[in-house]
Amino acid sequence: IMNHSGTSDGTSTSLLLKKFRSSYSSAAFEVGRHFSLFLGGLYLLHFFRTSTVLELGFGIPFMTLMIIRTFLILHDCGHSSFFPDKRSNFFLGSVCGSLVFTPFSWCSHHYIHHLVSGNIENEHDNYRWSETIQYTVAEYSALHPVYKRLYRILRSPVCFFSIMPAFQFFIMFRLSILFDSGYNYKWKDTFVDWVINNTGILLFMSALHYYGILGCLLYTSPSPRDRTRS
Repeated sequence: IMNHSGTSDGTSTSLLLKKFRSSYSSAAFEVGRHFSLFLGGLYLLHFFRTSTVLELGFGIPFMTLMIIRTFLILHDCGHSSFFPDKRSNFFLGSVCGSLVFTPFSWCSHHYIHHLVSGNIENEHDNYRWSETIQYTVAEYSALHPVYKRLYRILRSPVCFFSIMPAFQFFIMFRLSILFDSGYNYKWKDTFVDWVINNTGILLFMSALHYYGILGCLLYTSPSPRDRTRS
């Protein structure tokens, strides 16, 4: 931080970092608040399961926001900034990752994004996938016409915001153990994250199915719980 004289003010920097440094109390409060809202949103989906209008108008939009918020917490845990210690960040990040279909090992690849963003001349070969704009005008002009067409299709809004995310979350992340690990990450760590994430997803989806939420979202049969009651 620069003061009025144009020199670095170390004291102000320290105070600013101290102000926004994570603590166990603030993290615990945020976890309690977030998961209270998350569970409340799931209850609304369950409560509105017989009303398409309320489900589409309120239940699903609210849970969409909560899922985005869950991913943000996973992101902060990946940067070891949500809790003061690494183990707590890993535990909470793994739980949040199971709710948003993302293994914790994603954070190791995301870290490369921060290392190379905006820097084409770097030591990492996969830098392009961390950029919104992956080619310069000169690089794009030099591409083969077939690759240009494929690139434009993949980067079109319809494909980029629907097909590509589904492919990433439902296929690529399920096969994460087949790919190289991210920055400063071992294959053993990737495997552990893969097992935790897929097990968590299975438990989460089973619970949604049991309480009729999954069937309601997919407009299929009633839940086992509702069939038992009837």
